[in-house]
Amino acid sequence: MVKKKTWQEFRKTGLLWFMNTILHAFGWAIVVEVERGEITGAYPARVRFRGFDEVSNTTGYQNVARYMKEEADQLIEEAADSDNEEVELKKPLTIEELRTMSGQPVYYPKEDLYGIIRCDDKGMYEGIPFLLGVYGEGAGVRFEWNIVARKMELYRIGKENYAGE
Repeated sequence: MVKKKTWQEFRKTGLLWFMNTILHAFGWAIVVEVERGEITGAYPARVRFRGFDEVSNTTGYQNVARYMKEEADQLIEEAADSDNEEVELKKPLTIEELRTMSGQPVYYPKEDLYGIIRCDDKGMYEGIPFLLGVYGEGAGVRFEWNIVARKMELYRIGKENYAGE
């Protein structure tokens, strides 16, 4: 999920201050330009100063604490949703799922292999999922294994691990 927010909203939560406390250690900051109370620009910049004065720190901690209190339920719900996605990645795929995954990558931990699913929709091998890939390093050997006959347990690969979607 990506929900675009304004720099003003980000600053109000205290997260701009919080991020800058971290960036200052590396000589960086996110700088916001303010005109008549409105943020008109933002950019990363190299800076010489480190840290903030006591009043800025106190205000920053208060803003972050308020944000966390107000958003706690939503943050917990979002974290739980991402946990469910991770759990899905850790469950072996069923034959029914594999039949719908032609062209998608999977992982076979028993052999530490990645491959692509192929499932014909006609002919002698209709509805039987196969794992296609290369076995070994260097030139390797191409393989096409019948997943059902080999009783293979395959796992979905997270979207961040491939450019399939």
